[in-house]
Amino acid sequence: MTTSPRFNTAELNLKYQLTPVFLLGVAYAYTRTSTYGTQTGASYQQWNLGADYFLSKRTDLYLFGLYEKAAGIDSTGERAVAAMAFATPSTSNVQTVVMAGIRHTF
Repeated sequence: MTTSPRFNTAELNLKYQLTPVFLLGVAYAYTRTSTYGTQTGASYQQWNLGADYFLSKRTDLYLFGLYEKAAGIDSTGERAVAAMAFATPSTSNVQTVVMAGIRHTF
C-alpha cells in the first residue's frame, strides 16, 4: 500500500488602497499535512505583508515581507522545514523572505 501526502490550506487575504497610488496588503495561510494511513503530519503558518507604490499605470515599486513557521513531521518522515515558493528551503523550521523591486508591465 502506498501513501500519498494530503495538504489542506486555509487562507485569508486583505488589501487596502490607501491612496490612488499606494496599496497595502496582508495575508495569512495555515496548511496542515497528513499522510494517508499514518498519524504523522506537519503544519505550516505563513504571514505576508506587502506594499505597492504605482509610479504610472504600468510601473510600480513593490516591497513584500514573508514569514513562515513549520512544525511536526513532513510527508517524507523528516522534521518539517519552512520552504516558501521562489526561495531556497530553510534548514530550520522558520524562514523570512524580503523582496523589493520595480515592475514594468508591457
